[in-house]
Amino acid sequence: MKNIIKLLPVLALLTALGCPSTGVKTTRSGSSGGYVSDWKVSPKDQLDAANDLIGRFLNSPRATKALAGGERVIGVSRIQNNTTTVVHHNILTDNVIQALQESGKCLATATFNYEEVENDPLVLKLRKLRASGEVDQSTVAKQGTLKAPDMTLTGSITSDVARKGRNVEVTIVTTLKVVDAKTGLQIWSGQYYISKQGKGGARTW
Repeated sequence: MKNIIKLLPVLALLTALGCPSTGVKTTRSGSSGGYVSDWKVSPKDQLDAANDLIGRFLNSPRATKALAGGERVIGVSRIQNNTTTVVHHNILTDNVIQALQESGKCLATATFNYEEVENDPLVLKLRKLRASGEVDQSTVAKQGTLKAPDMTLTGSITSDVARKGRNVEVTIVTTLKVVDAKTGLQIWSGQYYISKQGKGGARTW
């Protein structure tokens, strides 16, 4: 899986327009965060989002019930970019998947994800060796052995800019949902907010 997030369109736009970025204050999940020197959302912001969301998921009663009775298999579905720029969502999803696997309650598919780049192409390629007389067939995976995910991880990243005079507030909302692939029912959903306030330049967006 890719490891970097395509982040914050609006924030990149602010920088591109030459707006001052010093003294930007960030608030994470409703509690005061650190003082930052840029409008950018860092990989650590996304790691914080992943840790917060997955912690709430694993502690929710519905997740406890859904994950009971053995390991589930999860696949990464579409993460919708509702911003005005390209957003790399992979730091977020990679850390969520890693936390789920480390919990011992869930495995991640490397074959059936929405984005092809999330899949390991060698898994399916090796299965084509079944027709090769040059390969010891006892070492080739048999038919019917691949595991389809029974849960999917989907969501969105949305940004909003509010401005009053030279005061600017940029809010980014990360939403994740876990869906039961067999029934199509949503098991859990959660949101994580990042809000940054500071002084913008003379231009409007």
